[in-house]
Amino acid sequence: MATKNDDKFIEITGHLYKLYPVVTFDSGFAKREFVIEKHSEGRDGKTYKDLIKFEATKSWIGEMDNIGIGSEIKVYFTLGGKEWTPPNEKEPKFINFMRCWKVDVLENTNQDLPATVQKEEYADVDLSDNSDDLPF
Repeated sequence: MATKNDDKFIEITGHLYKLYPVVTFDSGFAKREFVIEKHSEGRDGKTYKDLIKFEATKSWIGEMDNIGIGSEIKVYFTLGGKEWTPPNEKEPKFINFMRCWKVDVLENTNQDLPATVQKEEYADVDLSDNSDDLPF
């Protein structure tokens, strides 16, 4: 499913399945998550679908707009993780992430390009909360 190259990054090839809107935090950090679909064969000989979520930062946030849903892409990424203790809890939680640093478009469908996200679609999300309970 993934191959490791010289301990710096991992790469995986699949089809763009979902593209989320850009999220910007009070700190100025911005990210955009996306999901690729990858099929793999199990030990039983059956084919299974894996949906794998990545996060894009910096210049890749905007670059994702040019890739159509269903496009075959190769994602180069690094693994990372953080320890975070939520407010009012004693036990820390461990959060893993897969941060994309390069995407090669192998076949761009250019169909169903993501539309501009309308603010009312996220009316139930309170972005004004300035508390420091986010794990970022």
